[in-house]
Amino acid sequence: MTLTVGSGPFGHHPGGEFDFHPPRSMQYLEDSPRRVRGFLGGDAVVDSRRVKLLHVSRRLPVWCFPREDVGMESLPEEAAWVY
Repeated sequence: MTLTVGSGPFGHHPGGEFDFHPPRSMQYLEDSPRRVRGFLGGDAVVDSRRVKLLHVSRRLPVWCFPREDVGMESLPEEAAWVY
């Protein structure tokens, strides 16, 4: 991600929004331009074009999927993180 160009967080047309909680953390949530599919044991458990990318300070970015795009019944209980 380029921070200062185009739809980057500090660009002219940011593609997401900030959530500041100084001094604890900073969050930036943006739409992902990609279609994301995830498989478990050969079965698709997620297939979405409505993915958000969450950047949190001092952590790697994570994908956030709409609940409707995730086959929750296919996931093991310990893998089903729902916030």
